[in-house]
Amino acid sequence: MKVSVVIPALNEEGLIEECLKSIRRQNQPVELILIDNGSIDRTPEIARSFCDNVYIKPDFSLAEMRDFGVRKATGDIIVTTDADCVAPENWISNLIEPFEDPSVVAVGGAFRPL
Repeated sequence: MKVSVVIPALNEEGLIEECLKSIRRQNQPVELILIDNGSIDRTPEIARSFCDNVYIKPDFSLAEMRDFGVRKATGDIIVTTDADCVAPENWISNLIEPFEDPSVVAVGGAFRPL
């Protein structure tokens, strides 16, 4: 099962690296997509070091950024999170496990922003 992770961001230079590293440390490979809302800091530059794709969309709302990322994603399962969140160990594998049941169509979970 291919998984895509979509993250919207704006001026997250101080947090984005920790967020993206936590996704890359997962025990499940993922396609990592960041949609930047026109940051004036180093957010896009940092993201390019970790992400498969970085898109700059300065006039998009948060919902439009997530929707755009979902449309660009190639995964069978699409996960979203925020740029100020750090994913715990096994986050992706725990999220996709319920999809082994064909009647499951969506999964959510708790989060704690930094």
